[in-house]
Amino acid sequence: MKKGLNLLVFLLLCQITLVAKGQVQLLAADDSIPVPFAKISFCDSTGVPYSYTRTDGTGRFELPVSAPAIFETQIDAVGFETAYRTKITADTRVVFLPRNTTLDVVCVTTQYQPTTLSNSVQRITVINSEQIEKSGAVTLAEVINYQTGIRISQDNVLGTSMNIGGISGENVKILIDGVPVIGRLNGSVDLGQINLNTIERIEVIEGPLSVNYGTNALAGTINLITKKELKKGIHVALNPYYENTGNYNFNFSSTLTLKKNAFSISGGRNYFDGWSAGDSFFKIPRTTVADTNRYQTWKPKEQYFGEVRYNTRLNGWDLNPYVRTFSEKIVNRGFPNSPYYETAFDDYYYTNRNDAGMIVSKIFPASRLNTQIAFNHFQRIKNTYFNDLTTLIPVLSETTGAQDTAIFSLLNLRVTFNSATAKKFNYEFGTDVNSETAYGLRIEGKHKTMQDYALFSTASWKPFKNFTVKPGLRYAYNSIYQAPLIPSVHLHYRINKWTFRASVARGFRAPSLKELYFDFVDINHNIQGNTELQAERSVNYHLSFGWMHQTPKNLFIKLESSVYFNDITNLITLGMNGTNTYSYINIGRYKTQGNTLAFTLRKKSISIQVNGSYIGRYNNLSDDTGTNPFTFSPEAGTQVSWYLWNEKLSINLFYKFNGAIRTFYLDDNEAITTSTQQSYQILDLSFNLKLLKNTLHITAGARNLFNVTTVGITGESGGVHSGGNSLNTARGIAVFTSVNYQLDFSFKTHEKGTL
Repeated sequence: MKKGLNLLVFLLLCQITLVAKGQVQLLAADDSIPVPFAKISFCDSTGVPYSYTRTDGTGRFELPVSAPAIFETQIDAVGFETAYRTKITADTRVVFLPRNTTLDVVCVTTQYQPTTLSNSVQRITVINSEQIEKSGAVTLAEVINYQTGIRISQDNVLGTSMNIGGISGENVKILIDGVPVIGRLNGSVDLGQINLNTIERIEVIEGPLSVNYGTNALAGTINLITKKELKKGIHVALNPYYENTGNYNFNFSSTLTLKKNAFSISGGRNYFDGWSAGDSFFKIPRTTVADTNRYQTWKPKEQYFGEVRYNTRLNGWDLNPYVRTFSEKIVNRGFPNSPYYETAFDDYYYTNRNDAGMIVSKIFPASRLNTQIAFNHFQRIKNTYFNDLTTLIPVLSETTGAQDTAIFSLLNLRVTFNSATAKKFNYEFGTDVNSETAYGLRIEGKHKTMQDYALFSTASWKPFKNFTVKPGLRYAYNSIYQAPLIPSVHLHYRINKWTFRASVARGFRAPSLKELYFDFVDINHNIQGNTELQAERSVNYHLSFGWMHQTPKNLFIKLESSVYFNDITNLITLGMNGTNTYSYINIGRYKTQGNTLAFTLRKKSISIQVNGSYIGRYNNLSDDTGTNPFTFSPEAGTQVSWYLWNEKLSINLFYKFNGAIRTFYLDDNEAITTSTQQSYQILDLSFNLKLLKNTLHITAGARNLFNVTTVGITGESGGVHSGGNSLNTARGIAVFTSVNYQLDFSFKTHEKGTL
């Protein structure tokens, strides 16, 4: 018999049924999670469709009022198998739909509705919750570190930053449910401050998305999708974590779902005791002694975070208000001052993030309206103390620059309206309003504000079967600088097992309030902002193809390859205006080019992903000196999972090779000087065990098995080699264990027609 017999299971004795009369709810068969945006086709007894509808955000849909006496139904949902000729009667309250067994997962970023990766016009990489759990990652920095094409840089005070495709983190947009994350220090968001305790999956898009998200979305966009727990009753998850190098973490989440309301609260604490080479393998928190051992390479850090969220449905509208908070304290104990080592300067860095917002959406039969309003507040305080190590009495330092406070806030309003059901032509219109405020002792006048008002639109046109053209355009007005007009066009063609993509897109990065209004003058510095700065602009060319095959015995193979080129002009750099006087100017130009190759295979108990990239970075001295215009650096990565015991146990291997990076610059004598960051490798191993009917997950493993702690930097000038510095990379070999325990308490409700 056809597979339709295996697709749907009806809840004949409806348990936990809270669906109104005449409504049917569509749930996933494996975990009873509602299936939104599914297409429901109502057919007559001959199988001819006469009416269509879509499930809302809670998986519900209405039966047609004028249905014939006998009708059948076809259900289509992304990520699920299609259900053919399914009979639904007026007494049906809940229908279960099995998931598709392929690995072609679903994405939502820039999509009009949830879409499989192969059908997405843009090339998107998805890191799902299973991958996050198997890696034992606690923050975004830890899980993104394995991705090829992405380089992680570590500053033990400013935090963890990245670059994508050879372009710095200043040009990477980071979102949580589509809302921008603020608080850039040296242009980058600290990835170590983004915890994953409430994150369901991470979507990474390489290349400009400035049409959709405006400034900073030039090199790429990372969108973190939070968990939308909708199980009826009470759901509680507890997650302690330990790592031998000094990490002691704990987080929790709890959700109460009753009728159309869902309340959730989550929070936790991450504590790191600091680390230096030579520390014992298993660290135990201890009081810091007042000698040279007080200085640590990796600074002690303590984080607290929490979130409260409420989901409800009111007259067909989905409402999702939330409040999120985060605080961090970093302690940088200074090396004792010579000659007697009786005093030291200690720095304390305090970071606070407070976000509040609401997402409102409405799904119509053929369109969708989505509104988000968010207020984000970021504060960074630095305090320096002069500490007498004999009396242990600290005194606030009066040295210029020893104390600093920086405060940033962003008010964001974003409204989009799109159609998604037409066969030939769909569209999206949107508006994006941002008001950004900066306060700091090194900001001219201590307080500045900038507004940005944008209109954008994209369209999806299918001139013929399997071929999609998606143009886009963004127009913006900025209160300080002249915002550029941003166009893009993406092409997508799919035939049989092949997928082809091509795109040309512009991107931009707006000058920050710091670059516009910086005012820092002391005995050693004279740096001024520049209100005449223009936005950095780029053009990106991208071409890729993919091939995907799945056999009836569930052998899944996927192959992808791409090439790209970025050309950035008006690069904002710090230039000299006169003797010891500096200002930000639009003078630089930067280019990158590269290619990527990805292979995925899964067969029964084995899953293998192999990725590689070869990235060329532009040498801006080549135009004048005749040197090679690009220097190339390879990257390669592998993720392997071996599933045992009916997939209750998995053994996971994470490996990445980061090739050497060579850069050029002019020294004080105008001689060409090279600097090479040496290559290094990352290797992690983990075991993931699921017990007690999948309610207890235990992950244990080892990180940095190659024991790479620093990466050397060497230099060469005029043919003479010289030693160099080094960059901190990791804290030596580390072992960790993480436990995730989930408890569910269900409510049973009795209504007319149910048991």
